[in-house]
Amino acid sequence: MSRTRSSLPVALLLAGLLALTTACLPKEDDDRPHVGTSTVLQPGGPGEDARTVGADAEAPEAGFAHDDVAFVQMMIPHHAQALTMARLAPQRAQSPAVKAMARRVLASQRPEILTMAAWLRARNIEVPTAQDDPAEFDHGAHGHASMHGMLTAQQAGRAARGERRGLRPALPRGG
Repeated sequence: MSRTRSSLPVALLLAGLLALTTACLPKEDDDRPHVGTSTVLQPGGPGEDARTVGADAEAPEAGFAHDDVAFVQMMIPHHAQALTMARLAPQRAQSPAVKAMARRVLASQRPEILTMAAWLRARNIEVPTAQDDPAEFDHGAHGHASMHGMLTAQQAGRAARGERRGLRPALPRGG
């Protein structure tokens, strides 16, 4: 008898779980998504409503503008120069904060360069090299020739030799 009494709570627990499980299953006339089916809320464009799509829906390829291309092409040499300067910091920087910033630049800029280059290649657009002048890719001459923070080849050479003369004007001024 003790065996029957100890089995009764287990049987009641199992019956309750079975009832809960079957209550959660969709009915044949239920139009809700089935368990395991995901939906995604896809935002609309400016002025458009959002819509619900299946998890397996592919997003349409977004277009790009001329300025998008110019920006990406100009940023590759800009990031490459940041890498060059950051590689100098471990031997030349005195400040631990500058050395830490250089480590962050080294960790982040190369993957960003690779991402931008892949974006350009996927569209059969010229990928600049690290040595290219960003101004060469200012297609519409939007006045980006003096990109703040970019050193001229002469200034970069002086920086690599550890000289400070003439580098200050290359840094952006601000509050």
